[in-house]
Amino acid sequence: MDRWWVLEVTEVSEARVPPASRTIPVWWYSLSRVWKCRSVFTQYLTVLVLCALLVLAWWSKAKYWVTIPPDLDVFRRGGQFVLSRQEVLDHSNFISVESNGLPFVYPPFGAMVMVPLALVPGVVAFVLWTAASLGALAWITRISFAPALDQISTTKKQLVAIGVLVLLLIPTGPVSELIPFGQIGAFIVLLCLLDACQRTGRLPQGVLVGLATAIKLVPAVFILYWIVTGRWRAAIWSCLTIAFCWTTAALWMWQDTRTYFLDGLIFNATDRAARPDSIHNQSWGGTVARLKPNLDGNSTYVYLLLAVATIAGLLVAAALLHRRGNEVAAVALVGFSSVLAAPVAWNHHAIWIIPALGAILGNAHSKTRTALTIILLIAGYHGVRSGGILENLGFHEYWLAYYLALIAAITTTTLTQNAEASFVGSDALGTHHKQAEGGFA
Repeated sequence: MDRWWVLEVTEVSEARVPPASRTIPVWWYSLSRVWKCRSVFTQYLTVLVLCALLVLAWWSKAKYWVTIPPDLDVFRRGGQFVLSRQEVLDHSNFISVESNGLPFVYPPFGAMVMVPLALVPGVVAFVLWTAASLGALAWITRISFAPALDQISTTKKQLVAIGVLVLLLIPTGPVSELIPFGQIGAFIVLLCLLDACQRTGRLPQGVLVGLATAIKLVPAVFILYWIVTGRWRAAIWSCLTIAFCWTTAALWMWQDTRTYFLDGLIFNATDRAARPDSIHNQSWGGTVARLKPNLDGNSTYVYLLLAVATIAGLLVAAALLHRRGNEVAAVALVGFSSVLAAPVAWNHHAIWIIPALGAILGNAHSKTRTALTIILLIAGYHGVRSGGILENLGFHEYWLAYYLALIAAITTTTLTQNAEASFVGSDALGTHHKQAEGGFA
């Protein structure tokens, strides 16, 4: 089929080597031509205006700014308690001024990881944490949008494109809450994405997922993903990493370990932080909790049925995508299964929207997929804390519906694609790019 929105462009490199034919999206070619026609001053002014508008849009959503973000303060307090050998999971003793007394709800090893934050002043921790979070977002964006970004000719232009994409993603609901609250979601998503796409260097596949799970339980669903896709070695490495991390924590924090595992805190630790029926809980657990009065005492069974069906269905779809080489799309589905199936899932848990949008866009050659990505990106700018028209009408499941729409878009645009689909695994990326460059006969 003729793809009229793709151009065959002949480019000559700065080294004046023979010209090479390159297939690039027409939207990027048009933007690059306009960019070259502008003065340097106009270029930088355009970037600054775009940055200012996006940052203001983000700032307008961040209504809970404080000196130290509340969740980051909880993490710092957890690290301080580890150093002083106090019980992190003792809610009556764990008092966080900035976070209004929010408890520490992660496994004890999660508190040990936060020790470096306890060694510096709060403001310094905030600056370092924010810089690291932005770096993680940029890395996630690079991996998620790799098929489109790899068609850009130079590294400098790729970095500019990544920066623009990050600015476009920051005002979306889940990402907009990441830094104002000082949350850890970007690091968790990055660890799982690197592990699944086999970009871990010398580390065996499964170690990073195990580390993420030892810090926060939610990524444990990726162990099931290893098993479903036949990667038993990765599953074993994940389990060994979890065992090592939790054993290390138990040697230093035995009472907290006992509280977490033997007193049942492991099953729903987040329930201590807020009510499950909060409208900000956008998982099946939150929806069922809000409908509990109408379920005649069957709410637990309804939730378990929805959670198990969601995990099973998305794991099967992710396995199919893995076989087709579309690892980023598979990771996005597995990540969303952990959000939807969790008893409590706040909006900032869904940083998986970044790999989801990247998977939907693909290599940006498809007019339909590009338009769909733009529509879903704009839909992600819906208010989180302030609410919107739908919330005012009594509909409190906007973000749940949004996650389901992303899942539907991923499955329809990737599982139905033909053999010319974009490949996003680590090895497949290089092969696909070389073929596009004419590197193979």
